[in-house]
Amino acid sequence: MSDAFDEADAIAFLAGHGFAGPFRVKMLRGGYWNKVMRIDSATGRHVLKRYVEVLPNSLFPNLPDQEAAALDRLRSADVAPEPVGFWPEEGILVYGY
Repeated sequence: MSDAFDEADAIAFLAGHGFAGPFRVKMLRGGYWNKVMRIDSATGRHVLKRYVEVLPNSLFPNLPDQEAAALDRLRSADVAPEPVGFWPEEGILVYGY
């Protein structure tokens, strides 16, 4: 996974995976490693999280599989955002805003 991923890349990804435009993308602050964006579109309001690779044995590892599994497990508890989709091969997780 490359660190290069911007608003245009997010729009191309979403359009290619069935999300309906037009898209409004806003970069969010806060993630230690990852690119996090708020997406407003005809499909709804979502967060797109693009994971980046981190150094082995990092103090703050990236665990996208575990994060996606946690959101899925908490889906019915109404305590976490609703998961929309996870594309591990592309390092992208989308969930409700």
